[in-house]
Amino acid sequence: MNEFDIFSDMDRFQQERFKELERIQAEDEQLRDEEADLKAETAYLRMRLADAYIKEGKHSKAIAEYKKIIKIEPQNAMFQTRLGDAYIIIEEYPAALKALKKAIELDPKLPDPRSSLADIYMRHGQLLDANKQYKLAANLASESAYYQYLYGESLYKLGKLTEAKRAMKKASNLSKDVPYYRFRLATIMMLTNDKKSAYRMLKNVVKLAPYDDYYVVRFAGVAISLGLNKEGGAAIKKAMEIRPHNNAYKHLYALLFLFNDDRKNYEKLIKQAGKIDEYDRIFINERLKEWGTADKTLD
Repeated sequence: MNEFDIFSDMDRFQQERFKELERIQAEDEQLRDEEADLKAETAYLRMRLADAYIKEGKHSKAIAEYKKIIKIEPQNAMFQTRLGDAYIIIEEYPAALKALKKAIELDPKLPDPRSSLADIYMRHGQLLDANKQYKLAANLASESAYYQYLYGESLYKLGKLTEAKRAMKKASNLSKDVPYYRFRLATIMMLTNDKKSAYRMLKNVVKLAPYDDYYVVRFAGVAISLGLNKEGGAAIKKAMEIRPHNNAYKHLYALLFLFNDDRKNYEKLIKQAGKIDEYDRIFINERLKEWGTADKTLD
């Protein structure tokens, strides 16, 4: 054997060694991937279990599970958010704040923990702080009608009605089949004295939810405020058909005749209407104010 044969044997040895090292490295990577997949699957299954506990009202068990999940994946902002939301349910606000702020730190672009943080601020009357977080959530999830709605509600509570109307309009456009967003938009329109727009919006709301008596009565109010008494009266009758035992609606229908100076029919219908409680009285007076008949509110 000459020296060249020796070098050739060494070459083959090195090549085999490199192949063996590559094989071992590939197996290690596969094992790490499998371990990561197993951890992720375990975390996901635990999350589903924790979510089920929340639905069942077993909040302590849910919190324990979320904590176990976070030990598996401590850098997952969604799991921190779930934990924070669970603490909100049981009104453990310091713990909720800690979890939600950690979630934001882990993923500043995730809207969910910001919205939950805003919920806490809102519950404690920190309207400006809540508004700031809702705005960030709405900007981060610009195609989410729900976050636009929450942002709009926070502006409404701050008395910023023009901005609130803009946000609520965006929410209603993003979810055209959700009547509640349109109802809230119509309410703000009424407050800004944009009655014609409110009328059109509530008409659409009633089409989307024709069997919701409250929407129907509110539509009646804006119709009457525009002088469309016949249409308003028909809407109140519709509400009475939906909820035949609601005495407040019967009183409103009778009062519409009084509003039109038809005392004879008013007295006839008011006798047929049943008794009302204090809640009904407040409700009726609010509706009469919408009609523009503050002078005819109940005592």
